[in-house]
Amino acid sequence: MGSFGIAPALLSTTSGPAAMREAQRALLTSTLEPLASSLSQEFSRKLGMDTVISLEALHRTDWPMTARAIKSLTDAGMSLADATALVAPKG
Repeated sequence: MGSFGIAPALLSTTSGPAAMREAQRALLTSTLEPLASSLSQEFSRKLGMDTVISLEALHRTDWPMTARAIKSLTDAGMSLADATALVAPKG
């Protein structure tokens, strides 16, 4: 499954919550987003119209991590707007 970008933690019944969250995040950002981008481009080319595959709903499931990341960046001195632009889901 690793060759498909699926971490062992997602398949293990003994993985802890933190390992599961990180494995889900990695699957979304490293596997599903690039795949969605490639498919969107191919559909747009084949159909002759802009096509976008949105993973926004999957990103919204990880809002606690997004909030923690934004807080860490603003605590370090980054503006809220810059931190949000850097961390917030791109849709």
